[in-house]
Amino acid sequence: MSQLPKEFTAKVKDWQVCPVAQVGGAAVIGAGAYMVMFKSPSLGVSEAFSFIGAGLGAGGSLGGTTLDGSYSKIDCSKEFSLSDLHLCIGRIGSATASFGAGASAVSITAYPVTSFSYLFEECIVPGWSAGVGLGATYFTGVWFSLKLRPSSKEESSVAYRNSYSITETS
Repeated sequence: MSQLPKEFTAKVKDWQVCPVAQVGGAAVIGAGAYMVMFKSPSLGVSEAFSFIGAGLGAGGSLGGTTLDGSYSKIDCSKEFSLSDLHLCIGRIGSATASFGAGASAVSITAYPVTSFSYLFEECIVPGWSAGVGLGATYFTGVWFSLKLRPSSKEESSVAYRNSYSITETS
């Protein structure tokens, strides 16, 4: 039986996030892609997650990297693991005004498709960002780990083990 490493399965509530990049836009209807780093100080792990979504808004932006690279604590509804977050339904709302550098605020939400119990809901991540953009959008989509990319959790486990030469344990 395949198993993911502890840093992907341990459930904690001390998650912090740092938006890394985003591209998207809308003229009433639109779409966007985001990359967000999730970090747990208690586990000593950080992981890049992508969010792809579509929804409503006006304007657009390209960039989104935080100027200082700082993480913001999110208010978790319950303990969860990185593997719990992988393939969750989510929402991202963002507002930005920047030309090279500027202000932005992002609101993030995630909940598993098998449950209506949120992992985190409408957590605001404010900050100064690098990029170009002006607008506000609200997208619904899917969170996925860049290391756990395959479509099923079993395929994800195999892909993760193979990428890190992790052997199966019984």
